[in-house]
Amino acid sequence: MRLKRLVAFGLAAAFSTLLGVFLVNTKLPEGNSIAVAVPKANQSVCKINLNNKTLYLDLCPNQVSFVTLKLNYTNSSALKKKYKHILVLFDPNGTGNYSVAVLNFLLSFPKYFAIPVCVSYDPSCKLYLIKINDTTAIFAPTKKNNDYEITFEADLSKVLVVYINQSDKTLISQKDNHTIVIEGDSSTIRPAVDKFIFWWYGVVS
Repeated sequence: MRLKRLVAFGLAAAFSTLLGVFLVNTKLPEGNSIAVAVPKANQSVCKINLNNKTLYLDLCPNQVSFVTLKLNYTNSSALKKKYKHILVLFDPNGTGNYSVAVLNFLLSFPKYFAIPVCVSYDPSCKLYLIKINDTTAIFAPTKKNNDYEITFEADLSKVLVVYINQSDKTLISQKDNHTIVIEGDSSTIRPAVDKFIFWWYGVVS
C-alpha cells in the first residue's frame, strides 16, 4: 500500500484555503476521556473523546509512553495560537507502517489544516516540495498546466512544518522554531506519530 495513493485531498479546495497564509505565484508560460472500541474481533482502536472531536488511533497513551518528546513547548497551546496550518512533509515512496502513520496523522487533524506535501517530486502526489529555508517553504502541484505554472510560498512564521521521517531513532524533536521532526523505524513510526497526536490534543505531556 503506497502512501501517495492514500492522500486524496482535493487540490482545488486546498488552494482556496491556503490564500492569506501562502503566497501563490503564477509563472507564465511556465477534558478528554479514553475508551477502547473494538470494531473487529482481533482489532482494537483507541477512542479519544475530546471536547469537540473524537480521535481513533491504533494505540493508546500507555502504549506510546516509550517515545521521547524533546520539544521546547510543554503543550501545544502556543503552537495552535501561532500557526494557521501544518505542512506535513513525507516520503511519497513510504510503505507499510510508515504509510499508515502518515495517514493517521492527516486524519487526526481538521481537513486542510494539515497540508500533505511530498519531500520529492512524484507524479501521484498532489503537492511536492521544491525548496525550504529558515523563513519560507516553496512547493507546487504535481499536475501541470500547459499555459501556466503555480507555486506556493508558505510563510513559516504562520505555518508549522512537521516532517515524518523513517530512521533508526524513535523521537519527536524540534529542529528549529517552526519545524518538528517525528522519527521512527518500521515498528516505531506509528507509535511516534500517535504520541505527537496525543501531545497536540493535550492527552499526554
